[in-house]
Amino acid sequence: MPVTVGVRHAGVREVQYGGIPHMPVELNHTIVHARNNRESAEFLTGILDFKVGDEWGPFIPVANSNGVTLDFASIPVESITMQHYAFLIRV
Repeated sequence: MPVTVGVRHAGVREVQYGGIPHMPVELNHTIVHARNNRESAEFLTGILDFKVGDEWGPFIPVANSNGVTLDFASIPVESITMQHYAFLIRV
């Protein structure tokens, strides 16, 4: 079945899949691999003035202003691959 995606502003997307009516879809979180989840989360919050959330299982969440969380997870250093995150900063 083909998937049709229509992008709307403010990060909300309407997705139609087969006969299913449009439903809103928003990015909720993404996992950020790190050597040390707490140290990495605190480093980012020090730069961007976010707050480190309460530990949740293996994750240290950092929520940004649009509600998306970056969930930091500690993994072996040899398993870490390059990741890209872009932040829009309005002054």
